[in-house]
Order: sequence, then C-alpha cells, then structure tokens
Amino acid sequence: DALPIYAVRETQCLIGGRVDRAAQPEKDMAVLTIRSESRNYRLVMSASPAMARFHLTDEAFQNPPQAPMFCMLMRKYLIGGRIESIVQPNGDRAVCITVNNRDELGENGPCELWMELMGRHSNLTLVKNGKIIDSIRHVSADMSRVRHMLPGLPFIPPPGQDKLPIEALTPAALQARLAPLQGTLSSALLKSIIGLSPASAREWALR
Repeated sequence: DALPIYAVRETQCLIGGRVDRAAQPEKDMAVLTIRSESRNYRLVMSASPAMARFHLTDEAFQNPPQAPMFCMLMRKYLIGGRIESIVQPNGDRAVCITVNNRDELGENGPCELWMELMGRHSNLTLVKNGKIIDSIRHVSADMSRVRHMLPGLPFIPPPGQDKLPIEALTPAALQARLAPLQGTLSSALLKSIIGLSPASAREWALR
C-alpha cells in the first residue's frame, strides 16, 4: 500500500500546468491530461482495491460513451485550471493535487483532488472549501464507522501513520524507533518509516 516517493516527485513537472482534459475510462480510474512546459502529460489515478496507482503514462485509454458523474464533475471543476501544488502529506499514502480554477462567478478558487492509495480503502475525492464534491467510490456509514465519503459531507483527510517520513530520517531518530521493536530488521523498518514498501524494507535490511 505504500506510495513510492518517486511517484510524487515525477509529477512535479505538472505544477503550473493547465488541466485540458478529464476522463474516467474505468469505474475506479481517472485520467487527467495536463499541458505543462509545452507538452502534454497523462496522469493516471486508480482507486482499484487490487491495484491502486498514481503515475504518469503514455498509454491512451478507451473512454465509455457516457461520462460518469464523477468525470463530469472533474470536468466542471478542474478543466482550464492551473495546478498549484502536488503534495504527499506527511509522506503518507495519499496525494493532494490543488487546482486553481474560476468558479461560476468568474472568481479564482482552489479545488483539491485527493488520491488515497490504501488497498481496499483506496479512493479519489474532489474537494472544495473543505467539503466533498464527490468521490469515485462512495463510502456510507454502513461501510465505515470512521470516514464517510459522500457528496456534501466535510472532507476529513486520511489519518496519518505514527512513522518517520523519509525526510526526517537521521541515524539517531531511526535508532530510537528501532530499539524497542522485536522481530526481523525488515519488519521493524516497515513499522518505522512512512512510504517504505515491504520489498524496499527487505532490500534495506539486506544492505
């Protein structure tokens, strides 16, 4: 479920770019076409429970004849807007894309697109003024007691993990985290560092 750091770093080229197109080729996948630095980029955001992902691609997708509601809302709020930032809060398994666009009154205002890569809890949510415009996957009270993802509700960011972000790693900080833990070194690293995948943890331990 970890979100690779390079996945966020590679999208920094989109900052300042204009959102030209928004598509939803699959029920849990959205694709934004962004014009930045004199070229077009495709950004894939998939909330698939089995294969959630966030990355740039050259692949072209076949869109359904009728755009789903979430896709139409993305087009309404994002197309023509400029990307102000793409951040990974606390180095966690979520990305927040902020797009500045004009509203119905012609005034500029930010809109956020939150991509959460959390296994079966993965989701993609459009947020404005702290409220959910819509989510690609609705989560009702019957489905979750913690976070409800429905249009009109206040948006609550995903809870953070009690782990160290990569940027805060120092020998002393890592030693303090690892000291009380038992088990293998790779499992201890996995419990201590945000964004570290099991495969990376095993490689770190081996080295």
